[in-house]
Amino acid sequence: MGGSSLAPEVLRRTFRAEAFHVLDTTHPEAIRRLEAELELDRTLFVASSKSGSTLETRSHLDYFWHRGGRKGERS
Repeated sequence: MGGSSLAPEVLRRTFRAEAFHVLDTTHPEAIRRLEAELELDRTLFVASSKSGSTLETRSHLDYFWHRGGRKGERS
C-alpha cells in the first residue's frame, strides 16, 4: 500500500540485495515458511510501520530476534 510497500523495494535496489524478503502477514504458516528460508544469524531485520509501533510489527521483530539467538535489549 503506497509508500510502505515501496520502501523495501527502494532498499533492495539501493543496496543491490539479491535476496530480500518482506513479511507483511501475521499468518503463522507464512512466518514459519519464511523462517525456514533464512539463516537467522546472518540476516538483517528491519521493522517498520507506517502507523508507528504496532503489536504485529513488534511481535515479528521480537520473534525473529529471539529465534536468532539474541537476548536482551535491541538498539
